[in-house]
Amino acid sequence: MTELADAPAHTVRIEVELGRALQARELRVAARWLGEDRALVLRDDGALPDYDIAGDGIFVGELQGEPLLLLPLEITAPSAAPWRGVVRLFGPEDSLRFGLSADGRLERSLARPAGALADPELPRLVAGYGWAALVLLYVFLLAFGPRRAR
Repeated sequence: MTELADAPAHTVRIEVELGRALQARELRVAARWLGEDRALVLRDDGALPDYDIAGDGIFVGELQGEPLLLLPLEITAPSAAPWRGVVRLFGPEDSLRFGLSADGRLERSLARPAGALADPELPRLVAGYGWAALVLLYVFLLAFGPRRAR
C-alpha cells in the first residue's frame, strides 16, 4: 500500500471546443475516479493560465487524484447530446479533447501526452539496427560477392 501512497498525483485536463457560436457559460463533467463520484465545471474564463484563453470557445478544467488507467466520464453541454464513455489514461498528465461534430454531438479527439506517442530510445534503436544491417551487407558482399578472375 505504501507504493500507491508514494505515487505522484495524476492530473487529467479536459478541453471541450464549442466555438464562439454557442453562448454557453459552463459545461458539466461527471467522473468516477477510483470509485469516487466527482463533478467538474468547465469554463472558458482563462482560469488555467497555461492552457486557457478567456472567450476563445474552449472550455477547460482539471481533475486530480491518485494514479489510474481508466476514467468513466459524462460531459454535458447545452444544445448537444451528452458524451458518455470510459477513457484510457497514459501517464501522470493527460489531456482529453472533445469538440462538436457536424451533427451537433460531442466527439472525442485523440489526445495523448507527447511521451506516450514516441519512445525516446526509438531513434537510437533504429540507427543501431540500420548500422548493423549495413555492416552485415558489406561482410556478405565481401565473402560471397562476384569473384574476379586472377
